[in-house]
Amino acid sequence: LVLAAGKWTSSLHEEIWVYDGGYWSKSAELYQSVMKASWDAVILDAQMKKDLINDHLYFFQSEDTYRRLKVPWKRGIIYYGPPGNGKTISIKAMMHTLYDMKPEIPTLYVRSLASFMGPEYAIKTIFSKARQFAPCYLVFEDLDSLVSDSVRSYFLNEVDGLKENDGIFMIGSTNHLDRLDPGISKRPSRFDRKYLFPNPNLRERIAYCHFWQAKLKDNKEISFPDKLCDAIAGITSRFSFAYIQEAFVAALLAIARDEKPDGIITAMDVLTVDVAHDWVEVLGGAEDDEDPELEKLVLWREMKKQVKILREGLRGGDGELDADLASV
Repeated sequence: LVLAAGKWTSSLHEEIWVYDGGYWSKSAELYQSVMKASWDAVILDAQMKKDLINDHLYFFQSEDTYRRLKVPWKRGIIYYGPPGNGKTISIKAMMHTLYDMKPEIPTLYVRSLASFMGPEYAIKTIFSKARQFAPCYLVFEDLDSLVSDSVRSYFLNEVDGLKENDGIFMIGSTNHLDRLDPGISKRPSRFDRKYLFPNPNLRERIAYCHFWQAKLKDNKEISFPDKLCDAIAGITSRFSFAYIQEAFVAALLAIARDEKPDGIITAMDVLTVDVAHDWVEVLGGAEDDEDPELEKLVLWREMKKQVKILREGLRGGDGELDADLASV
């Protein structure tokens, strides 16, 4: 009975291992969030999406090939780019894909290196757990914040595999690739490939508006024709997916406040749908001449107000766009 209890405790039951505060815990909440994630909700260049999915699947399906070629069966990739452009939702969608494999590939998620015994102990514990559960998916989100200069060498020693790291696929994400030590970002044997998640182009912004159109299709009080997707994409240039999302949320709340009580309930129902928190950004473009048909749409009128407010918030005190946005 004691052995059975110990085995149950050390196993996963619709949970994900999360390292935080100096110890591992099992999170059913994160597992449920991952199971809701879908590649259908990830708006990326089609070829890039195909490449990164294949990159993962080929690794986990090719142990024999690695053995035959006598190369270490380990891999690391980095997702980088401005915040809010799909890095987190892509990681979650891949976690979901790997859990659907037979046998399933577990994820080990590192939230922080904080530990009462120091970050060096945390790194040792993290890689020890990964070796125990290999083949596995080892996630370091916000890699530049996790691996500071003081622990860099210890981290690299574990990555380089003074002990065997067979079957470990590391994924690191960062909004600031330039802040990563070159030993991490420019050494293929550690992180072999980097994928840039740039600000979305016009086509991707239009696709994201269609994503919202589908979410609102059951709301009879909101008219959302196809031409509105094109119009919203046109006025959100140089925004991120996250900023477009904020414009939609703020517009819907504003509309709900002006409608009857049951209208508020309908709008709020829309907002409770699980939306990836890292949708952000938009490209450039000036607002087109006013379209009389569009002006009749309450969502269009409110979106224009919210986009204007957000764009002003992105400007510096001298009226110029902040550096991060201006660099887009």
